[in-house]
Amino acid sequence: MKNPLGGLHLRSWQEFKQNLIFELKIAKLEWKALLFGIVWQYIHSVLHNLAYWMQTKLSLEQRAPLYDQGFILLGELSESNAHISEYLVFVGIFGPSILLFASVLILRQSENSRPRIFLLIVKRVLLQTAICLMLRCATFLVTSLPGPAPHCRPMYNQTCMDSHPNDPTAPYICEITNPYFDPPMTVGKVFSHIDALNGCGDLMFSSHTTYTVSMILAVWKYYRNVPVLIVMLLMQVAIAFLIVAGRKHYSSDVIAALYVVPMVWFMQEAFHFDLNHQDAVVSAETIKSTYNLSMPQPDESSDYGTIPNESSDYAGGSTPLP
Repeated sequence: MKNPLGGLHLRSWQEFKQNLIFELKIAKLEWKALLFGIVWQYIHSVLHNLAYWMQTKLSLEQRAPLYDQGFILLGELSESNAHISEYLVFVGIFGPSILLFASVLILRQSENSRPRIFLLIVKRVLLQTAICLMLRCATFLVTSLPGPAPHCRPMYNQTCMDSHPNDPTAPYICEITNPYFDPPMTVGKVFSHIDALNGCGDLMFSSHTTYTVSMILAVWKYYRNVPVLIVMLLMQVAIAFLIVAGRKHYSSDVIAALYVVPMVWFMQEAFHFDLNHQDAVVSAETIKSTYNLSMPQPDESSDYGTIPNESSDYAGGSTPLP
């Protein structure tokens, strides 16, 4: 029977069910790590709202954006173009990464490919982002920086400012309400409002860059496809410049994320001794010894055979993860 997907081979229905049950059993055993990672996504949202509320405590002078060399070199994007970075984040990084990871559930792996277990990938990504978010929250809560985004800045009546050209009190006289500055002012809003893209004060270090770099590192670890890595890295460079040009972050926020996030990743590679460790071997034997589970066997009656994986550098047997 001809394979409609070309070189990609779907699992048979029986294989899919067996593999899904296997993944759910791992999820049951790894629930603490998974829950920790998920809960920290919510905690980050709450502390993001708290940082936004803290901006209301700043004086008019303190709310003025800081000098940034990146702002001087990169002109500010218009309001309609400021969201280009989000499009690249979701379409260029998140979308392909999630599709690749989810494909583990529905596409059959060949004997020559790197062993991939969906829940182990999810566990690593969640732990990675959770640790980075902990560091990020600790940083922006101890030092409240003025947000450079248009909805965070003070606004002034320009006619009033022109009529007081040399008056040092002009900013106080001419300030008008910024209609887009909408911090959560109640406890309920702090705990329930979810809007990661329009906050103020949660600057150091960039959450956009935290998630994109974590995804890129995960794709490289589990797929080792050089062309895909190059495309994603080029997108990451573009996203970094667009974040600064869109005044979503200061240049230092992006630069800090570009070295903090990989450091957290490689610390886990070196010191977190699970099956995601850099020296770990994922095989039927290690799965059995770690989880006391037997890996599902391929359905030999399927017409679709196995997946050829040209990106793999390894062949057969027990395969070390990078």
